[in-house]
Formats: sequence, C-alpha cells, structure tokens
Amino acid sequence: MSFAQSKVQYVKGVIRDQISQEPLIGASVQLVDSNLIIGTITDFDGVFLLKDVPVGRIRLQCDYLGYERYITPSFILNTAKVPSLEIELKESNIQLEEVVVRAEKNDQRTQNEMALLSGRSFSAEETERYAGSIADPSRMAISFAGVQASNDLDNDIVVRGNSSVGVLWRLEGIDIPNPNHFARRGSSGGGISIFSVNMLRNSDFIFGNMPAEYGNALSSVFDMKFRKGNNEKREYSLRAGLLGLDAVAEGPISQGRSSYLVNYRYSTLGLLNQMGMHVVDKYTDNTFSDLAYHLHFTSDDNKNIFQLWGVGGLSSEIHHPVEDIQEIKEYEDLVYTDFSTRMGVTGMNWTRILDNESYLKMKVAFMGDHITHAKDEMSSENDPLFLLNEIYNTSRLTAAVDYTKKISSNTFFKAGISNTSQWYDLYYDKYDRVDEERNQYIDDNDSNQELHSYLEGSTILRQDLQVSGGFHFIYHSLNSNSSIEPRLALSYSIQPGLTIALAYGIYSQVVPLGTYFTSSINNELPLMQSQQWTASISKNLGANYTINVEPYYQSLNNIPVAEDESIHYWMLNDLVGYSEYALTPQGKGRNYGVDISLERSFENGFFGLGAVSFYRSTYSLDGENFYSSRYDGKFNTSLMLGKEIYVDNEDQLQLGLRNLWYGGQWYAPDDVATTRRLEEYIEDISQPLLRQNDPYLRTDVRIAYRKNLYGKSWTLSLDIQNVFNRKNTRGEIWNIQDLKYEHKLQAGIIPVISYQLDF
Repeated sequence: MSFAQSKVQYVKGVIRDQISQEPLIGASVQLVDSNLIIGTITDFDGVFLLKDVPVGRIRLQCDYLGYERYITPSFILNTAKVPSLEIELKESNIQLEEVVVRAEKNDQRTQNEMALLSGRSFSAEETERYAGSIADPSRMAISFAGVQASNDLDNDIVVRGNSSVGVLWRLEGIDIPNPNHFARRGSSGGGISIFSVNMLRNSDFIFGNMPAEYGNALSSVFDMKFRKGNNEKREYSLRAGLLGLDAVAEGPISQGRSSYLVNYRYSTLGLLNQMGMHVVDKYTDNTFSDLAYHLHFTSDDNKNIFQLWGVGGLSSEIHHPVEDIQEIKEYEDLVYTDFSTRMGVTGMNWTRILDNESYLKMKVAFMGDHITHAKDEMSSENDPLFLLNEIYNTSRLTAAVDYTKKISSNTFFKAGISNTSQWYDLYYDKYDRVDEERNQYIDDNDSNQELHSYLEGSTILRQDLQVSGGFHFIYHSLNSNSSIEPRLALSYSIQPGLTIALAYGIYSQVVPLGTYFTSSINNELPLMQSQQWTASISKNLGANYTINVEPYYQSLNNIPVAEDESIHYWMLNDLVGYSEYALTPQGKGRNYGVDISLERSFENGFFGLGAVSFYRSTYSLDGENFYSSRYDGKFNTSLMLGKEIYVDNEDQLQLGLRNLWYGGQWYAPDDVATTRRLEEYIEDISQPLLRQNDPYLRTDVRIAYRKNLYGKSWTLSLDIQNVFNRKNTRGEIWNIQDLKYEHKLQAGIIPVISYQLDF
C-alpha cells in the first residue's frame, strides 16, 4: 500500500561501447542505494527502461560481461521529466569467461578517456546546485583546484595563473567563438554563459594537459555537449526569476527514434537594479536573450545517428552618465557607453557506426559573432567627445571528420582533421586622451584558413598501467604559421584506490585576431606556445572521499611584447581588447605550483569539495628578468558544501555554501602627472605590474526546495552571491571630487531568486 501511493517515474537510456559506440545488448541496469529491487536489461537497440522508480536522488549500476562496472553519478529524479541517459561502458582489459570485471568509475573522470589527469566531467544538475554558480559552467568551475574568477562582474576564468585568453570552447565536437553574453573582446569570457543548463548533458572541463584532439588553447577547454530530448513523450519547463524567463520544450519527432529539444531565455537585470542591488551599477542597463535547439535522429538499424543543433544569443549593455554631480567619483561616470554582442552557431553531425570496433563522425557548422562598443564623453553637452568606436564582425565555416577504431579490449586510437574558413570585418578607432589625438588601429576585412589534424591512441600495457598520447597539428594561413605538438600521459594504479599519473604536452594558440592588424609588423606574429608538465597522485579515502594532489610546471614562449623597449607590455596581462602596440614575440612566462583537493562524493544527502593551490605566475620581456603577472595571486582556496534534506521521502530541501579566497590581481603604478591632468587613473606603461589588490574573499549560499506532484514538479531557489556584501578591490581610481586615489570595487551582494515548473 505504501509503495503504491509513492510518487514514481520512469528512467530510460541507452548503453553503448565507449570506443566503438556500438549498442550493448543484454547489459544489466539496476537501482542502487535503495531497499527496492528494480532492474532490467537492454534490448536489441541497447535501450533500457526502468519502471516505477521512486522519485528523489538516485544512482544506477550498469554491468555487462567483459566490461567494467559503471555507477552513474547521483541525479535527481522528479515526477515531471523522464531522464534519458546516454551511458558508455569501458571494455575490461581482462577477458575471463563468465566473469564480470567490477571496477567502479570515479565520478570525477572525464568523458574523454584520453584525459588521464587535470580534468573532470560535470553534469547540468551539478552546475545548477553549486552555490553561486547561477547555472553558469564558468562560474561553477571556479570551485575546482587551480581555477579562479577574474572578477565578480564577468565569468572569465583564470586557470593555473593563465589569462582567460587561453580557454577553448567546444560544442558538439566543433570549436566555437566566445559563447558568452557581453563577450569580452580578445577573451573567452563575458557576463554570463549563453548555454542554458536545460540543454546540457555530461560535459568535460579539462585544464592543464589536454589530449591531442584539442588545439588552439594554452590553458583549458570546455567540451560542451547537448542532451537529446525525450523521444517518447512531450515535456515542458518554465522558469521565472530576477534574471528573467526560461522556457524549454522537448518531445518525439518519430516515436522512439527521433526527438527535439528547444530552449529560449529572455532576461533583464532591471529588476535587481530597481531593488537597489546592482550587478554593475545603478546607471547601467543590461538585457540578453538566447535560443538553443537540438534535433536527434537514429536509424532503424542503429548504425546512423544524425544531429542538428545550434545556439545563438543577443546582449546589450548601456551605461548612462551619472546624473547627480555629487555621485561622480571617476572619469567613467562622465561617459556614455553602448556595448552589444551577438553570437550564433548552427551545425549538423552524422555518426556512422562502421562495425563493432569503429565509427566515423562527420561534422559541419556555420557560426558568427558581432561586437560593437562605443563611448562618448558627455561632460560637455554642446560638444560631446567621441572616445571609442569598435565594430568586429567574424563568421566561420568549419568542416571536420573524426575516425575512432578499437583494436582490442585495451587499445584504441582516434584520428581527425578539420578546416575552418574565417571571414572578418574589423574596425577600431580611439581618441587617446593622453596624447590628445585620434588613432585608427584597425580597418581590415579579409579571410583566412585554420587547419587542425590529430592522431592519438590509448593502450593498457598491463592491468594497472595506461598510456595515452599523440600529436596535434595546427596551421594558420594568415601568416603561414604551423606547429606540430606532441602529447603524452601515463596513469599507473599502484594499488586499488591509489593512482599516480604523469603528462607532458606542447600547446599552441593563435594570437587574438584583431592584434594582427594594429601594426604592420604584427602580421608576422607566430603562434603563442606553451610546454606543460603535470604529475598527479589520487587516493580514495574510504568509499566517498578522494584526495588529489597535482604539481605542475608551464613554460610560455612566443608571447607578444612591445617592440619599443621603453614600453613594459606583455600581451597576456591584458584584461580585454586587442593590443595597440607594434609587437615582437620575445615574451616568456612561467606558471608553476601545486593543486590539492579533497572531495566527498554525493552520498546520504551530503557532498563537499575543498581545494587549495599554491602557485606562481610570472612573465618576462627578455627571458631574463621575471615579474608577477596580473594573475600571480600566489594562493587560491575554495570550500564548497551541500546538504539535501528529504521531506516526506519525496521532496527535497537543498542547502549549499561556497567560500572563495585567493590573492589579488596585480596592476601597474600610475603615471602621476597624466592621472591628475586627465582625472583618470592612467597606468605608467614604462613599469611592470608592481601593485597588488587586496586578497579576494567571497561567500555564496544556495537554498532550494523541490516539490514533486503527480505529473509535474516545481522548484523554488535562491542563490546569493557574496552573501556578506564584501566589495573586493579591483584596482584604483582617481576620485575627481576629492582629488585622491580610491579603490575601485567589485560587485556586492547579488541575490537571484527563481521558480521553475516542470510538466
């Protein structure tokens, strides 16, 4: 009687061989962490369906003869949505008749089996429940060891002391432009991600040593993937909150064989401004919207998978001059700013399973982005001064082919090639208040090609030793630069639960596009390059705890510096925009340190992650004298805790806490005479970064309640970023009113409340 009255749901999914993508027939699936015995096996299409599963947080265990056991990370099952899981099993390197090799998969391991260290998988549910993440993958990632935010207002991330320029974004196997609203010119971040968590399935964040298939990145990669919609019934979600509206629709196109998934978001931050809590300031208006879709088709024989997918977004930010003269503090208060961005990508993938050991994937995508940025000085109503005009338009067409072959149960390889044709129309002029003259830095339109290819493989030499490695090749046609980059990683299991790993790699990246055109000699800048060495020791402490220690060393070369030796400039110290100097590739850099993390996986309603990093990030203009880079905070810590309390065995109360503490960023001393003449903080370009902001400290909290009803569910959540309203320093300004220096402050408390209905 009790069971009959409980709220239940279906769980469906497909199980495939991790390497060949062949569906596995007869694999067993059962519910774990439950007193109920609920299980099934996969059919001829590799599909399983579990019925009458009680709602709440669950895990599934998957077994197949000759394959390693897989236990899914825990996820929330509600009464409104039927989860459609895509599970990949890894063939065991030990082949024994009638024996199932049972090796539970680490929840932290990446989906990409070539990444043996310095990476982890994350789910949409994980992204959403991390306190302070506001469902943004970048803001979620700053909880991990060695990763920190650039500042409160933007979601640029700093990985092991590297500039956010070095982050690569990939979607469905295609490299894409900066996928953020309010995208920062010459960077990889912006205000908030264009990705809605409603679209995402398990994706990878790999930092440090990346496998050979990734190129054009110096520090890390977000390898994002869209989930497929429900191919059995229609489902909907609606969310409303202070950040705006979010609507999701999904369902079958052809019953059981194809599906659609569509998501639209419209947001305005005006409500927060009206409440007196300003994300930027009370004179700045922000709006954004985005649309994403994913169509998924599977042939009757399961040999062909066809996908149509895309995402696009618009954003606009307008800063009005300060009206009350008593509130004017800095020069920017006198400036009218109009900043808008557009980004979109649409693509199609065709996966053809050739046989039981191999498959071919063909991908093509068209994408583009547009950024406009204009500034007017409004101190004189009769004669406003036009300060800045930036207009950047780029579009790309990418075609790629990947081939994967499993040679044996313990050896496989991948190979791929891609070509990107890029068209650009860039314009940038600026009135220089220091020299009191207008300079046109960029006025170019043309096209170029970027070619990538890779070959990589992985083998288990013994039961406890895995080796993966390969080569990546990149060619950039703008100045015919190319690079061949070896990658190698080894993982050795000393004993059950104790693993050590080593990795080495060379990585190259194209200089941000606009920088090539600000001076004639910049056209010849070579690829920026990085060599990275990383070691890892990972130990399981009981069933739920894992400690990981990763020392690393990174050597940076070919970093652009000013040709004029009187100008102290190193390009990766830039926060935003394109360099205005004539450059030479003489710059060097060193990033080294150790990341330590202790994680408790989600069990019995509780999870936690503590991380600390000690590191140095330095740069040199001549290879001899090294200075602290902008991101040389020397230490970085984070603590994240979460608790889930069940109400009536079906509903959940979620509590979350995250605390961030790390050393401040560096900046250059001011040019005293020019600062006072212009009443604006002007850095002395002849000096290195000699001043450091105060240490950064922020605490975020999350409270959410999920209610399950028959056929639908709702969630009420409150995320409070910077709950103690600590305004961290971002640098210095010259106070026009008081004629003195003051700290420029970051954002204070930011509460985000939302209500979501699933049905």
